[in-house]
Amino acid sequence: MFRQVYESEPLPYMTAAQLGTDSYAGILSYATYKLKTNPTLYAEELRTIKGICVVRDRIATSDTVIRVIAETNTIVAPGPRNYSFDGTSGKSLNDPVTNRTTIPFLDGISIVDVITDADGGAWGTTFFSYGMSWWPMNPRTQVLDRSAGTRVDASTYGKTSLNVFTIDKKHNLLLAKDTESSYIELFNFTTGKLLDILYTSGIPEQIIPEDAGRAFVYCKNNMLNLIDYVNRRILSTFKAPLPRFVSSDGYQDGSQHYAYDRFFRRLLSIQKLPNDPIDGSCTSRVKGWYPVPLPVRLTKPIPLLPPREGRNVPCLTRLIGDAGEPVGGVHVQGVMNGVTASVSPGVSDNNGYAILHTKATASGVATLTTTAEVVTV
Repeated sequence: MFRQVYESEPLPYMTAAQLGTDSYAGILSYATYKLKTNPTLYAEELRTIKGICVVRDRIATSDTVIRVIAETNTIVAPGPRNYSFDGTSGKSLNDPVTNRTTIPFLDGISIVDVITDADGGAWGTTFFSYGMSWWPMNPRTQVLDRSAGTRVDASTYGKTSLNVFTIDKKHNLLLAKDTESSYIELFNFTTGKLLDILYTSGIPEQIIPEDAGRAFVYCKNNMLNLIDYVNRRILSTFKAPLPRFVSSDGYQDGSQHYAYDRFFRRLLSIQKLPNDPIDGSCTSRVKGWYPVPLPVRLTKPIPLLPPREGRNVPCLTRLIGDAGEPVGGVHVQGVMNGVTASVSPGVSDNNGYAILHTKATASGVATLTTTAEVVTV
């Protein structure tokens, strides 16, 4: 499970007076892009979430800023928006002047999606005549670096599109999802050669770099895998902290995004939620968690030596989490019934195993009962 440690203010919508008019008004029709549900106060609503990332921006109250790249419907026209939040307090850093929809469309088309890479950078994509490609992106301004040699094309890796992927330039790797299959593929980033396949707990929907050659894989069944893609291993599996958001038409992409904050070592997410029914304000917030295993089962202890009077007998047990993962670092206590005996507690290791030592002062039929107490809040 996860322990929530961060919550931002809601995404700040603008009123009609704050929004005013912009350069799109003469190009895109109001009738096409008006709000689906007209708010009573605000002149826009969240349309799709493009991505979320954390950047090192030193401000008065924090060393980091969390940025949410989204597109909103407005009374004027849809437009990309760059929401910013204090990485410590969660306070919105946007105001009506700097938060206007002034980020330009690229060749008449807005940014389709944003991903983060293992090196702390961001990439953005849009559609052009030659197909879907990705460029390095400045998360502060949403400007793509479209200089020669920076573009990443899906065709390099034998794919028609790269909707779910990430890049690790340090290890010269690209990780990508295959079509509706429960695995991800590892490619040589430079040559596009397929190197390996890693099977996951479900169909990958997002790959979120952590650090040191590791990444979270968020799957459509609302499970997360932490993978070591350099050594080709699945390290752990657990349920995602937020329920999987599915819209009325069953479409999920653009409604929920995860990111890893490598500065505070926490998992972040934002989920598209319905507007407040009274004033039309946004209810979607950035939330952050530390992973905390939720133990649900302690196996019956197994004696590793034949029990005998006066013998020190080690007994093995295992603590398991709610997704079948081992739970380490937990003190396991024991009580012996039936005979007089001493029981020394144990501590579960990284694989969840704990060894308790028992020593009976008399012979007889004995029962060892084990318990473990884990603090999850």
